[in-house]
Amino acid sequence: MKRRGKKCSDRDRKRGDNPTPCRFFQLPQPVILDILSRIPTTDLLLHCRFVCKKFLCLTYDPEFARLHLSRSPISFLSKTDPYPPYGFKLSLVEDGAALQVTDLNFTHAIKPSEVSLGLSVTSACDGLLAFVLGELYSPFYICNSLVGEFTTIEPPFELDRASFWGLGYSTNPKQYKILQDYHDCDESGKKSIVKTFIYTLETGLWRCIDNTHKHIVGLVLPHNPVLNGALHWYERRHFDTEQFGIVPLPDRLRELMMRAEYEPCIGVLGSYLFTVHSEDPWSFDIWIMEHYGVKESWTKRFAIGNLSGLEFSYFLFEPIAVLSSGKIAAFTPSFISYSDAAKGERIRSLHGPRLYDKIRREEFFRSCITHLPSLSQLSEKEKNGFFNLVSRYLTSGEAQHVEWSEIKTQLYDVALPYHYVELDPISEDPAETKKLLDKLVVLKLNGGLGTTMGCTGPISLISVRSGFTFLDLFVAQIQNLNMKYGCNVPLVLMNSFNTHDDTMKSVELYSNTNVTVHMFNQSQYPRLVAEDFTPFPCKGQPGKDGWYPPGHGDLFQSLMNSGKLDAFLAEGKEYVFVANSDNLGAIVDSKILKYLIKNKYEYCMEVTPKTLADVKGGTLISYDGKVQLLEIAQVPVAHVYEFKSMDEFRAFNTNNLWVSLKAIKMLVEADALNMEIIPNPKEVKGVEVIQLETAAGAAIRFFDNDIVFNVPRSRFLPVKATSDLLLVQSDLYTLVDGYFSRNAARAELSNPSIKLGPEFNKVSNFLSRFKSIPSIISLDRLSVSGDVWFGANIVLKGKVKIAAKEGVKLEIPDGAILENKEINGPEDLSG
Repeated sequence: MKRRGKKCSDRDRKRGDNPTPCRFFQLPQPVILDILSRIPTTDLLLHCRFVCKKFLCLTYDPEFARLHLSRSPISFLSKTDPYPPYGFKLSLVEDGAALQVTDLNFTHAIKPSEVSLGLSVTSACDGLLAFVLGELYSPFYICNSLVGEFTTIEPPFELDRASFWGLGYSTNPKQYKILQDYHDCDESGKKSIVKTFIYTLETGLWRCIDNTHKHIVGLVLPHNPVLNGALHWYERRHFDTEQFGIVPLPDRLRELMMRAEYEPCIGVLGSYLFTVHSEDPWSFDIWIMEHYGVKESWTKRFAIGNLSGLEFSYFLFEPIAVLSSGKIAAFTPSFISYSDAAKGERIRSLHGPRLYDKIRREEFFRSCITHLPSLSQLSEKEKNGFFNLVSRYLTSGEAQHVEWSEIKTQLYDVALPYHYVELDPISEDPAETKKLLDKLVVLKLNGGLGTTMGCTGPISLISVRSGFTFLDLFVAQIQNLNMKYGCNVPLVLMNSFNTHDDTMKSVELYSNTNVTVHMFNQSQYPRLVAEDFTPFPCKGQPGKDGWYPPGHGDLFQSLMNSGKLDAFLAEGKEYVFVANSDNLGAIVDSKILKYLIKNKYEYCMEVTPKTLADVKGGTLISYDGKVQLLEIAQVPVAHVYEFKSMDEFRAFNTNNLWVSLKAIKMLVEADALNMEIIPNPKEVKGVEVIQLETAAGAAIRFFDNDIVFNVPRSRFLPVKATSDLLLVQSDLYTLVDGYFSRNAARAELSNPSIKLGPEFNKVSNFLSRFKSIPSIISLDRLSVSGDVWFGANIVLKGKVKIAAKEGVKLEIPDGAILENKEINGPEDLSG
């Protein structure tokens, strides 16, 4: 595809020359990334990202994000409570030539009514923060304020006996996890034990792990508990193995601590574990574990004395960071203090008493942890996908238009008639059909809401007919297959963050069926502000308005990320049949499946003849020697009329796709599915934003062995508006075992054209305006506008237009037969 280049500025046009290329970008890419990765994060986000699109593109590079995190300077995050405590403030203190304090606004993620509850930051990991409001059994918040990402996580149950929780990162597999402890009693009800729950951010699920432990720990973690993939507080809780163990202490230190009759506090200082010990009220020592996990490497490296008259005791003191100047920043209940050390000395050589400098502020500090501000997001895989999408879009320029003159072949020259699959009929032996169907997975694209029909929930949960929702019908169809052939065809739902919760509640209703229902969420990307291309959440929109699902082209990557792809391959599944959740005609066709398996096709798209309702739908072309999907967004403005023509492009993509699971895995792992980007402009809360999306049908050109079938119109029966709902609820269709069949009494091959006015747009209004759905078997065209109400047992034939006059309620009486009539008032109903 040819891309439109960037336009010259007005100044360049006046000079009559081309812009001078920036020499910085002539450097090798690794050198550029190396330079940018050394810039402080706040400066990078607030300034460098706005220089030009190339700078912005580089900052979205996943390698850059990792490199910048590894080089982020030592810093710590402090939480202050104003007096009286009507709110809170978070300040980022960055180390460098001079300490810099930046106030961060986290409050826009929290309800105003909750601010007075107080905030407790419990742990930090890769730039992400974990905190709670009020009590430990409140909802958990995971956030990265710099990228505007916030996630609220409900506790697994009423945690009135909560111990503590913390955020960490598992390297195998790569995912963020939350560990939650709570107190419980044994079977006798007398002995207290601690049970542990793990929450995985990738799956969104809590689970109780088996290896519970009996040691009762304190209610608060150290301010810096995470090191080497584990939380530390006397015990070590590892996120990879999910095993627990006691941190080994030297015999001498353990003896001293036992004599002091308190449990040791194990925390993290830099890249070391530390503990604090004292043998008198006015001095204490800091011990460092120089080699992680080696008991003998504990060494006393820091001794503090002459503390008489100060306002804290050793057990309230906790070092939090070693600064580049050689000072140690330490936390106490009322101030942050810095301990000066010899210049150039590293943490291993710290020794002897030190003099503390108090730094007091108007507010007093209540919490402080080390924190590396970074570009990290909650899902590493999602982040990489978003970076890749934005980088490709910024690199390629504006909309990706085709060169119209280079379209060599149109659809009918590349699509095979459906009767090809009928040449090899399905075996009459049910066992053979079972073997065939056991290789199949059915996946519905369930990310859309029913907003066009006035509904707030998923479109798949709208009642279609006789109280059955789309989802009910899908389950009934697959249940019928599984019962008839004894096979195990699962139903998979790809939800979005908009549809997940409601869908999960509905899926519980199918627990007693023979259909296994799987779910996973597609990616969640931030909308981009059109003016400066910054993520919309950074503009103070951390909620759902700041995010969007990036189109069904995200299917392949999200299926892989969810772990479902590998699981299905392990079960012996070979193909996935993908369809929109609003397409009632997308049923399993065993003949197509057999044809694909027999001929080893990796990708199959179903297209069908176009009608006036489908002129904006994507079509297929032969372009650059490959079959390729063409969407209207890729068509130059001068050729949109040709694209919509049913003579030029006579069929369109139904989005019924059959794809090899092995081929998906191979292409995703090779990062080879770079479908054309479709920029979707929108206005959200008065702000112009852009959503970068991709289409699953565009993936056809990346598969080695693909095929296109021109299928009957019966395989495309979408319900996107109430006019479609009228069709499927009428006598034009019958419903048996979840399948819609067209009434044979209809002579015309095409369905009637139906246009309903805005009074019918919402499902609730639509249903209230019909006592019963009219008979439309002989209807050609219906147009309804104004305040129109339909009685029972009405018959519509030919071309009917009903337009109520303004301010007039027009009621069509019971039993009326309207054939080739135009109705504007009651007087037109007679005769």
